[in-house]
Amino acid sequence: MATTSQTTATGRQKVETEHTTSLQKLAESENNQLARMEEFYAQAGEKYRAAGEKVGNEAIALGEQKASAWESQIKNEDDSILDGPLTDNRLRAKAEAAREVAKQYKKGLIQEAKKQADAVGQGKAKDIAAIHNVANQSRQQLQTLQQQSLDNLNAVEQQVLSQLEQAQTQLTQTANQTRQTTLQTLNQQEVAQMQLLDAYGQRQVLAIDRDAQKAIASIQAGINQATTNLQTVLQDTQNQLQGMPAPPPEELSAALADILAQFDNAVAQVQNQTEQGIAASEQGIIGGGQQVVTGVRAIAQTGLQESAAVAEQAKTTLTNLHQGAINTFNQIQQTFTTTITKTSETAFTGFAQTTQGVDTAFNQVNQNLDSNFQKATNDLETGLRGALQGSKQPNLESDIEKYAQEAAEQEQPRWKTVLKVLLVIAVIVVAIVVAPAVIGAVGAVAGALGASAAAAGTIGAVVGGAIVGAVAGAVIQVGNNAIDGKNLLDGVGKAALVGAIGGALGGAGGALGNALGQAGKLGAGLTQSVLKFGIDVAFDIAGGIAGDLAVGNPITVEGILIGAGIGAAVQISTANLGRLGKFGRNVEGMQTRTFQAGEQFGTSLGGKVKGAFGGVDAPKVGSTDAGVGGVKTPETGVRYPQTEVTDPQSQVKSPPAETSTGRGTQLDEPETDTGSVRQDTTTETTQPPSTKSPGEEQNLATTAKNQEQIRIIRQDNDFASPVNDKGNTKSRIADDGSLVPTNPDGSATYIEHIYGGYPAKGDSPYTSFMVESGGVAKAYGAFEVELDLPRLQADIASGKLKNVEVLAPEKISGMIKEEIAQIATSFNKNIDVDTAIAKGPQGIPDYVASLGLSKKQSSKLVRKLQAYYNTTRDSEYLIKGTIPATYLQGPYSTKVGEPSGTAGGGNKGGSTGE
Repeated sequence: MATTSQTTATGRQKVETEHTTSLQKLAESENNQLARMEEFYAQAGEKYRAAGEKVGNEAIALGEQKASAWESQIKNEDDSILDGPLTDNRLRAKAEAAREVAKQYKKGLIQEAKKQADAVGQGKAKDIAAIHNVANQSRQQLQTLQQQSLDNLNAVEQQVLSQLEQAQTQLTQTANQTRQTTLQTLNQQEVAQMQLLDAYGQRQVLAIDRDAQKAIASIQAGINQATTNLQTVLQDTQNQLQGMPAPPPEELSAALADILAQFDNAVAQVQNQTEQGIAASEQGIIGGGQQVVTGVRAIAQTGLQESAAVAEQAKTTLTNLHQGAINTFNQIQQTFTTTITKTSETAFTGFAQTTQGVDTAFNQVNQNLDSNFQKATNDLETGLRGALQGSKQPNLESDIEKYAQEAAEQEQPRWKTVLKVLLVIAVIVVAIVVAPAVIGAVGAVAGALGASAAAAGTIGAVVGGAIVGAVAGAVIQVGNNAIDGKNLLDGVGKAALVGAIGGALGGAGGALGNALGQAGKLGAGLTQSVLKFGIDVAFDIAGGIAGDLAVGNPITVEGILIGAGIGAAVQISTANLGRLGKFGRNVEGMQTRTFQAGEQFGTSLGGKVKGAFGGVDAPKVGSTDAGVGGVKTPETGVRYPQTEVTDPQSQVKSPPAETSTGRGTQLDEPETDTGSVRQDTTTETTQPPSTKSPGEEQNLATTAKNQEQIRIIRQDNDFASPVNDKGNTKSRIADDGSLVPTNPDGSATYIEHIYGGYPAKGDSPYTSFMVESGGVAKAYGAFEVELDLPRLQADIASGKLKNVEVLAPEKISGMIKEEIAQIATSFNKNIDVDTAIAKGPQGIPDYVASLGLSKKQSSKLVRKLQAYYNTTRDSEYLIKGTIPATYLQGPYSTKVGEPSGTAGGGNKGGSTGE
């Protein structure tokens, strides 16, 4: 039983082990197949893409073939003076179109192949599911086979156990039967022996009884005879004694003795006879006993022999039964072991067949995938190649012909191209001049309607830019239509929309760049300039692209350039062109005048609009009737006598003063305006009326030369605004009345501040002031604040005021002259500063040109000479750091008779102007 259980357990263990091994093989095959499938799909995608590239290159080759054929016809000569090389240009256009169409076809073919390659993966999930399904079915088969094998092993075990139990029962029964038979035989033999012994005993008993009777009778006879003899003796004695007289004692004694002797003899005889009888009886009994023993022994021997025979027979039977049992058990065990082995081997074979079947199925799948993907690749190549040539229309050949012809027709004669280019240039030039008027008008309207200065400037730039762009785009389209002989209004709406988007984005780009620069997001110095330029260009290009996209036009270089040009025109309209020399200053002068005109118109229009809705009319910018409370202010533009205003310390003669209070430049910017008007020396020499409010104490200083009253002042149109009308950052008056520079912690140097270049100036910790004595060299705004310089310097010296520094005019000019001297040394040139600035800023470029320097060297020197001119002209002070309100007075209006505080800040506020 134990061996059977152990054999079964061993068989189960082998089946379990083989089942586990088969599952591992199956999992490995499944994973390998999944990886192989990934390879198939990846390779298929690569083949698809390669097919697109291959056919795409064939498209390029076909396009190149067509292009080469057309280029071979080029003669490199003009058709006529007016037409130019029109035929050659059209052939080139055809060749270019052929290459472009082929390029687009290649792109499309590659995209289609890529699309097919991307789509090929759509069937992968299904194939993966099929792999998992095959693997799962095989696992189920393995599980079923395992369970069947285990069930078979259990059944075989139960069958063998049953057979062993039956054999054991049968053997036990046979053994018991043999034992019972043997015992029964022995019992029978015992009964027979007992009966035999009993019969023999009975016979022996009878014989003994007979012998005993004989002995008794013999004894009785002897006794009877002895008794008789004794009686006779006694009787004789009696008889003798009765007749005889009493004998003498001696005779009696003798007689008695004789009698006694006779008695004794009789008794002895009786005793002897008895003993003889007894001895004879004993002898007889002994003889009979010996015979009985011999007989019993014979009977016993016979019984033993018979019992031995029965026992031997039983032993033989049991021995045979035992051997038969061993044989039976061995045969059952052998059969069981064979069955267990065959059952296990059957399971092993089933497991192996299942895993081999999976491998076979996977191999077949791989073959199918390989052949199917290869066929699909070939079909894809064939399909893609059908787009190149053949009966299917359209195809590459037909499209090359079509678009080549269209491209050729787009080639214009020379005179048309020249006219269109000139038209675009003319429109952009006009836009540069006209845009400020529109921007000024829109900004003024927004300001009149309540927008802040910064918001009004942004609205003016974006909305005004959109208006200018729309008009420019429409005009260019009308002109092109006229040149091409088309309907004048053909495409005008689209062109206007494209121009409006370009102009709006151009204005927005400028506003964004200024705002980011002001917030310090663009760094400082050259970095800020480069980033702002990048923002401007990006918005200009984006405007051209966005405009074409908005109307559905194809994106072309021509369209992008026109859109970018319109956007740039809007940006240039608000840029400081004075730094570009005389031409730039002249253009800026026109821009200033158109801006002021537009601003005045916009203010008037805004006031009327606001009044129409119950508001209060805004004062007209630059108007002389913009008084307070309906009181007309005195006429401005009083001409002052020309005086030599000397800085209290520098003794540098200032150039003639300007009286214009129009669109000026903040002192923080380099000023190269040549529009200064010399003051009339024939007018009276009286001092101009004070612009300070009555009762306001003035900070007085006197020169050593003429004891004139001087003031240290700063002018601005809007002291509260952190930016000027160009969107550039500047110093401002804070809510607490302090004057805060662009960046109190900025790293810009004093010279970078004076040069006025952005973005460096956007990181400036300095604020510019100028000396006012009998007038100013140049007006910078409608309002001014006055600095109590002596008290400021005293508090700085005493340590009462921290983190504030004063740079006087002579120090600034001296440092600039040192830099000019260093330039002269490095250039190996003699530079006469006084001669260079003698004719004003307009004469500086001519002087520098006479030195024979390179363009870069000339530009560097011109900037420094202009900075020197500006700072000496204005007797410029630079104050580093934040100036507390206690050292400032104002702001006040610079217009004669106009009360102070019109900037909305009392004596610590700011204006709404520039």
